[in-house]
Amino acid sequence: MELFDFVKTNTHTHDLETSRDAARATEGRARKIRSVLRKALRKAGCPLSAEQLSDWTRIDSLTVSRRLSDLRRDHEIADSGERHRNRSGSPAARWELTGHFEAASKVATRTELLAQIDDLNARLLIAERLIGARVTYGDFREAP
Repeated sequence: MELFDFVKTNTHTHDLETSRDAARATEGRARKIRSVLRKALRKAGCPLSAEQLSDWTRIDSLTVSRRLSDLRRDHEIADSGERHRNRSGSPAARWELTGHFEAASKVATRTELLAQIDDLNARLLIAERLIGARVTYGDFREAP
């Protein structure tokens, strides 16, 4: 989620300036917590409730619930349909990562792509020096 979107969706209309300042101040921490929650869900390998995530990550349950709301709004997690009885005895949804997040997490960033290009260029330079001839990317294609 972009900072502008976070600020826009996490502000109150009665005191916009104060609310925007607060949203901006919490976005960095919120981003880190969402990342921790995604990693916990991936590592668990099964759906977890907010309470279970709170216990596992040692992050306050109210904070976990707020960040789960962000992840749900962004379609990164979904209700698995499974229920867990929390400490109060109430049923609680168990959340799981969606394919949307999994696909998005596999997309390389611009920095990663540039690093891959640099690596390929370095390999081409080495190949050219070894064989004493100009090498192009097409020379490395696999035969059909």
